[in-house]
Amino acid sequence: MEHLKNDISATIKTLGSLAAFGEIGAKYKELINALSTNDLSRLQEWNEMFNVIHTAVTENIGGSKVLLPSALITVLQKNVENFLSDLNVRRYVSDQILVIVPCDKSIAHQFVCDYVLALILKVVKFVRSSMQQNKTHCAVLTKEIEFDVEDLEAIHYIGGSTIRSFYKKSQQFPKNSGWAMIGRVITQRLLESDNVPGPPQIVKGWTIAQNRGSLFFVSGVLFDFLCGVTEILEKDSSTQGVNHDFVLEQVCNSGFVLLWDEAISDSLPEELAYNFMKGMVRSFSQTFGVGKAKKILNAARKKAEASVPLRHKVAPR
Repeated sequence: MEHLKNDISATIKTLGSLAAFGEIGAKYKELINALSTNDLSRLQEWNEMFNVIHTAVTENIGGSKVLLPSALITVLQKNVENFLSDLNVRRYVSDQILVIVPCDKSIAHQFVCDYVLALILKVVKFVRSSMQQNKTHCAVLTKEIEFDVEDLEAIHYIGGSTIRSFYKKSQQFPKNSGWAMIGRVITQRLLESDNVPGPPQIVKGWTIAQNRGSLFFVSGVLFDFLCGVTEILEKDSSTQGVNHDFVLEQVCNSGFVLLWDEAISDSLPEELAYNFMKGMVRSFSQTFGVGKAKKILNAARKKAEASVPLRHKVAPR
């Protein structure tokens, strides 16, 4: 609530940057300009109006415990729907605006609708930034990790292979609502496309060289998430294979989980998004674990165990 109160002016300026057309648009711009250029914070009507709006929009948020910030969007949307459908409350807020800045009632109602919708993104961004600040790495993970180009190529290749296996699974169960949603989010958000940017071109060389038309190219954000998972795997000093529970715990306790949330946004319900992430981390880690074991074996034998075509499992040549 305190953050929203301090951010009122910035939110109003954001609304002022939106396109507005015709006579109604001009009047709307006049209202936005009057609200953003005058110091109205000392007015009782001003404070009461925003207190009502902020309270309504953030109801039930304070007690929510979530791993992924986007899970709050459903609650926020419901709060906004309840607020905007309550004509008495909306009329009261609009009347407060008319006292502060004389304008048409329809313009005041339009401002209220735009403002509460803008709050959804503000709240999610604030929660995400708060979680980012609070995320810490386990003390055991102290080794500094640096990836060379071949490491990044391997991560990109394995990431595409992993996400491709999940997509094929979703196609096997088209009538299952959960798998159907996962299939859609893979094609719409997790693969590089004209609308979804990919990672730098330099990391895609190995995938491009092996591609015969069926390989998947992951999105840039998903690639960054997988680099984070790889960093955790490299820091794990266990010699007994991959400890999947440990890796997942480290992912959830680090800022990397926010990259997963950014990658899928609010496309999946929280539980399904979390389970999908667990599956991705486990599958990716399993393949990476094979490569890590082979690297250890290669170092001990001082001889490559596998040929170049298997480099995505062996890591750098």
